Amino acid sequence: MPDASLNRNLASSDGGAIITVFVAPGSSNRNQPHSFTVKARTISTLPHEGTLTTWKDDKGFGFIKPTHGGPDVFVHVSSFANKRRRPVVNDHVEFASQPDTDGRLKATSVRFHGEKPDILTPVHTSSMVALGFIAYLGWSVFRGTLPSPVLWLYLLASGGSYLLYRHDKRASKAGRYRIPEGTLHISELIGGWPGALVAQQVYQHKTTKLSYQFGFWICVIINCAILYWISSKTPVEALIKSVFLMRTSI
Repeated sequence: MPDASLNRNLASSDGGAIITVFVAPGSSNRNQPHSFTVKARTISTLPHEGTLTTWKDDKGFGFIKPTHGGPDVFVHVSSFANKRRRPVVNDHVEFASQPDTDGRLKATSVRFHGEKPDILTPVHTSSMVALGFIAYLGWSVFRGTLPSPVLWLYLLASGGSYLLYRHDKRASKAGRYRIPEGTLHISELIGGWPGALVAQQVYQHKTTKLSYQFGFWICVIINCAILYWISSKTPVEALIKSVFLMRTSI
């Protein structure tokens, strides 16, 4: 009778992912043991509880001591669901966990104890605002109240602003040369503010610096005022005036 293949389902005790192990058929010698190696990443999706014992607010990270024992778990500020509240030492939190690239546990989906999860996070809200604005531009181009190059300008500038924010955030963590804030504001002023708005929330970058936020919203207001002026003219007239203004400024 030939050897049969064996399937085993192993579930981690902390509510992690289920691991399926397949044992291949062995040789015809029944006394020869089967040998195999299993490599798996255990991801805990069930909430744990713990206390924030270390927090470096200037760096945006700390460590959680689980209530039921075990090693301290690394946590980054971007993992907190509530972006409006800054964590402090001794905060009681609920979290899931998964290993990072080095195999160490890190906390995910972190909530302050007793706090209900937000239906709309700041990332969702900023994305809806940006997509709604781009949709408005597309509709205006379709109606003929805006020249199509304006839409392409906003799309390219928003993509560029998003990449600038991502690069600056990574440079900040690595201690490398930073992108000047004036460069970021210029990218927002020429139409990249929708992408910048999303990037600020995705990477938690420049969100708590009040002087920068003031400059950001000034750029948004000026840009929208220019857009209103363009949309109040006919597309051909607006395009001619825009080109003329660019040539005279050069």
